[in-house]
Amino acid sequence: SKYHMQYMENNITTDATSVDEIIKQYPNSDYILDNNTNYWAITYFPTHWATYRVILFNTMQLIDTKNKKIIAQKACKYQPEYQDNMPSYDEMFANNGDLIKRETKKALDYCAKDLTHFLLND
Repeated sequence: SKYHMQYMENNITTDATSVDEIIKQYPNSDYILDNNTNYWAITYFPTHWATYRVILFNTMQLIDTKNKKIIAQKACKYQPEYQDNMPSYDEMFANNGDLIKRETKKALDYCAKDLTHFLLND
C-alpha cells in the first residue's frame, strides 16, 4: 500500500538482466517485481528418501520503471523442512508435474513476502 501497487499476474519469462531491457518488456507497468532464479530443484530428504520437496534459491528485485532504478533487491532461500505429509516422487510428477508447479508458486510467493518484509522494515 505504501507504493499503491496492484498485483497483475502474467506468464512472461525473459533472459533480460538489465533494468532497461526488463522495463521495455513491461511498458505499461509502474513497478516490476523481477525474479532471477539462481537455482531450483526437486530433491528427496536425506533421512526420508520416499518424500520430496521443491527448493528454490533466487534474487528478487523491485524496479521503479519511471525512474529506471531498483528500489529493493533481496536474495531468498526456500527450502521446506520435512513434514509427515510430504509428497512422494510419483505424486510430484503426476499430472504433468502439477504439484511441482504449485510448489514452485508457493516458493515464489514465499520469496515475494520475504522481499515485502524487507521493504517494510527498511
